[in-house]
Amino acid sequence: MSAVAADAGRTRLDRLRSEAPLVLRPSPRGVMLVAGAGGPLGGDDLHLDVDLGADARLDVASVAATIVQRGFSAPGRPSGPARFSIRADLGEDASLRWEPEPIVVCSGATLQVHTSVRCARGAALVWREILVLGRLGETGGTASLTMVVDVADRPVLRQTIWVGAAAPTGWDGAAGSGGHRVIGSMLLLGAAADALPRVEPDGATAVLTLEAGGLLVTALGDTSLNVRRRLDAVRSLRS
Repeated sequence: MSAVAADAGRTRLDRLRSEAPLVLRPSPRGVMLVAGAGGPLGGDDLHLDVDLGADARLDVASVAATIVQRGFSAPGRPSGPARFSIRADLGEDASLRWEPEPIVVCSGATLQVHTSVRCARGAALVWREILVLGRLGETGGTASLTMVVDVADRPVLRQTIWVGAAAPTGWDGAAGSGGHRVIGSMLLLGAAADALPRVEPDGATAVLTLEAGGLLVTALGDTSLNVRRRLDAVRSLRS
């Protein structure tokens, strides 16, 4: 998908192409991610490109949670992991809010997400992700989420989170998720970080100031609603 600035401060979707299971639909504020089929399933390899021209503003959300399930390459033979790669390019003074519903990784499933974001000078970014290990009553699968972010060709963030049943021992210990099965993160850059209000620590939310500029907020909880509320408490990109 791509978007460009239009007259009167508006943004026009210049390109919107997709296919099941990840379908893109225009919305009043931007683009909605819609599940056009079951999945992602193990073995799926999904790609999404987001290009914003200078001064363009776009919100990306989803209509429901993404449910990742184990796939089978043959009867009784589990397939490999589900893969999802996202690339986003923001032009000068562009603004992107990425706030889809949570990703739920079911028992026996494996998910690998790789996100790459490049921002030109003056761009503003809110990138929120909420990961849930398992549906109600499940132990949950395994997920690795890698995020690479540059601003004006300067590295800002290099991070990988690896959690779940097949993750290294200790991921859910005191130095990891502390036993929580819901993990949320939110990256704020540009105006989104500059407008951040004061945050009172509550033991489950951490705000890290990045050396190259911007803020990384991490929250833990036992429900996605609880984690979302913690992240939303510090979200401040102006509409």
